[in-house]
Amino acid sequence: MELNQPDLLYGCINRVGLEIEKELSARFIDRLGTPAHSLVIAELASLLLEQAPHGTVECIDVTPKNTTTLDSQLFTVTVGGQKRTYFFRIKDGAAACALPLVGVLFALLSTKYSTAVLQGGTAVKSLWSNVIKLEHDQDKDAINVLTAISAIRVSHFAAFPHDRIVGVEFPSTEEIASQLSALSSEKVLAGIKRLESLRLIECKYWGDQAGDLTHLGNRWGERL
Repeated sequence: MELNQPDLLYGCINRVGLEIEKELSARFIDRLGTPAHSLVIAELASLLLEQAPHGTVECIDVTPKNTTTLDSQLFTVTVGGQKRTYFFRIKDGAAACALPLVGVLFALLSTKYSTAVLQGGTAVKSLWSNVIKLEHDQDKDAINVLTAISAIRVSHFAAFPHDRIVGVEFPSTEEIASQLSALSSEKVLAGIKRLESLRLIECKYWGDQAGDLTHLGNRWGERL
């Protein structure tokens, strides 16, 4: 499956949530490289196609036209030598909110793992199933924490040579809290614990003793 229009990826990255990340989004996408770029687009579109039977996504063949809104994206797909253009309308509010995070996390994963490891959608489906478990009223702090982690990761990836930053690319609890100044440290920590329990994130580097979730030096990243 080949997608010729990268609307979904740009839409996801541009909705990470922090203004500075929007400025960096094009640089981040460019640095993904063609193979990873195509992989992310294809797997995200495949995910939406599979969601259609569940009622959260409406998938319709349409005549190509430009669109920039996240809940109405166009994809030109080549299947068996024939091109088909799809219009996706995301009908479920939770799904629409989850999609940017899934897109960003999967794009970040694709910078570290081979195409062979990620192809087939296992990673993106796992991310989707976990993100969609977040209740957008009860889990708003966890969602804010995950958005901040993604945004900081995009910023670090876009700003520095990826193979030289080793560990620094993963934001610390202190960095996350500084991005979420409106949240108390208790709420930030509660959000981290919730995401860790859902296996959406993991501590990549412990600030002190392994297993001490309260240390401000702990560095967090997506979990495959």
